[in-house]
Order: sequence, then C-alpha cells, then structure tokens
Amino acid sequence: MADIGRRTFLGAVGAAVVGGGLMGTGAASAAESGGEVCAPAGRVYLGTYTDAASGGKGIGLAKADAAGKLTVESTVANASPSYLAVGSGGSTVYAVNELDKGTVSAFSVTGNGSLRALGARSSGGAHPCHLVVHPSGRYLLTANYTSGTVGVLPVRGDGALGNPTHIVQHPGKPHAHQVVVSPDGKHVLATDLGTSSVYTYTLDLNAGRLTLRSTLALAKGAGSRNLVFHPDGRTVYILNELDSTLVVAAYDPASGKLTAGQRISTLPPGTGVQNYPGGIAISPDGRFVYGANRGHNSIAVFATSEGGRKVTLAGTPGSGGDWPRHLEVTRDGRTLYSSNQRGNVIGIFGVDPVNGLPKQTGELRTPAPVCVVVP
Repeated sequence: MADIGRRTFLGAVGAAVVGGGLMGTGAASAAESGGEVCAPAGRVYLGTYTDAASGGKGIGLAKADAAGKLTVESTVANASPSYLAVGSGGSTVYAVNELDKGTVSAFSVTGNGSLRALGARSSGGAHPCHLVVHPSGRYLLTANYTSGTVGVLPVRGDGALGNPTHIVQHPGKPHAHQVVVSPDGKHVLATDLGTSSVYTYTLDLNAGRLTLRSTLALAKGAGSRNLVFHPDGRTVYILNELDSTLVVAAYDPASGKLTAGQRISTLPPGTGVQNYPGGIAISPDGRFVYGANRGHNSIAVFATSEGGRKVTLAGTPGSGGDWPRHLEVTRDGRTLYSSNQRGNVIGIFGVDPVNGLPKQTGELRTPAPVCVVVP
C-alpha cells in the first residue's frame, strides 16, 4: 500500500523560520470560541513523525505575529503525533500517537499557551492517523489505519480521555484514514483507503456507540483517503490516494447517505509521474477545494460551481516542497499551509481572493512536518 511508506519518514519540529503569511487573523479568541482558556491568538500547532534518527521531539507550538511571521516557541514531547485536534473552546489539544499500539494523548492549554499533559488512552487500533472531537464535546473519534478501525473515546470534564466505549471494525482489508463529523453534527463519516469506501455512522451520545447507516463504495482501487464538506453541508469532496481523483458526492443530511457524482483527476492532462494525493482543504466560502499531490508535489486547486456540486481544475501550483501530506487553510481564507513531509518544510502561501490560487510567501523549515492545525 502506497501510504505505508510515509511511516518511514519520521521527524520533528525545528525552530528556523523564513518568510511569512497572513496567519494571525485565523485563530479564534476565547470569547469567540466560548472556552474558558483557549489557545493564544496566532497560536499554531505542528504535528510530526518522531524517531531517534530524525531527532524528533513531538508537537510544535508556533506563534504568528501580526505580520504573519511564524516563530516556533517550544516543543512538547510526544510519540509520532501525526495528527492533532483542538477541543471545544480551544482549551484542550489531542494528538494521535501513530504506533503499533495506537494511543491518543490529551493536553490542556494553560494560561500562557503551553500544554499540560492529561495522559494517554488507547486509540482503539493500530497506527491511528486522524482524530476529531465531536461537536458535543463529549467524545473523540479516531481513524486507525493499519487495523482499519474507528474508535470512540469519552472526553471527561477536565478534557482527559477515557477508555474507548466502542471500536468499529471495517470489513475486508481496511485502512481507516479519516473520521469527520458532518456540519450539523448528526453523522460521523469515516474514509477507508483499503476498501475505497466512505462509511456513515450515527453516534449515540449516551452509550458512546456508533451505528452504521450508509456506505458509499467508490471505484475499486481508488483509495479513499480524505474528505471535506462544502460549507452548505450538502456536498462532500472525497480525495482518492491511489487513482489521483477527486469525487464530488451529494450528502443527504436526513439519512447521511452519500451519492457519488463528478469524478475528476487531481493532475494536469498527460502527467506521467507517480502520484498519491494526501490532504484536502476547502476555502471558508466554499469556492475552492485544495488537494495535496504527493509525487507531483503540487496543490490541486479546484474551483467550485453550481452551488458546489461541480468542480474544475483551476491549477496545480507547487507545494513548496516534497511529499505534501496535509493542507490547512486559515479561517479567513487568506493563507494556506502545505506540510511537505519528505521536504522538511511547511510552505506558506497567500491565497488569491479572486481565483483561489495560492502563491508562496514563505516557509518554515522543520523535519518531517505532517500536520498544521490553526485553532
């Protein structure tokens, strides 16, 4: 499986910063988010792979000043935190530990913005690579790649986690890759690269258990990796790792059912390079969808039309490095971050408000960056 190779490229957060972006306006304040304590304005969390050879340390805590320049302030030790999630109100941060015996670490955000460890719990499977906090704030959900499972972990009052209340096993030869809560909070969607499917569940908030409601099976061998919702909550964009395609699917909020529609390549015509799409992101207004092309080392920019139901490939500018695994767009839509795992660099891009195309404005040099999260 193409994605297995990513686990050999391990690293940590460096401290050198070059260039800048328009990042500071993307973070929410405590008043905006409703949390008692939340991440300071301009705080950015960086996820990496870690091992002895790379000298990796864990989760990077970076700050963006008013001009957008990034400075890495500190690093919190953690084992291969390949994906991060911020809890309700920004008062907690969670990190998967992508290990054979997968775990999730919980941290509280202190008044000065540092992280205080709250302990770790089983993720419900092997090599967890994604997690999300349910909007209720009561549960955290994980996607465990190697075991092909989705875990449900209760969130305690202080933000710490309990043991899994439910572990769902995907059928066949699964590789669960992402878990997402629908914008209305009614359904949980899990992509599976191994089965080329997207599973839709409902979550019982009392029992902490998932119930399967619908399955979207895509083309055999497509390798469903990541998805993102259109802001209207009725269209989903699914990025497929193994055939370099984006699928536009209609979402029924009542049933959670997905219906596949348009299928389009993430690459320009005639591209011969081996390519394995990674992360996906969308502009806050839903006008543009961004997909990371690993191999082609570019950002596929799709312009949406017909209320988001149709997309057109508008361009594939360079990702600013080698093997872009994750993309993040700030809440104001003005800045995009590309985590280039093998290139040891996070590309910083300003986004053209008219055509949606990103233009590189700077970079952050750091070993094996795989995730940037802006609260």
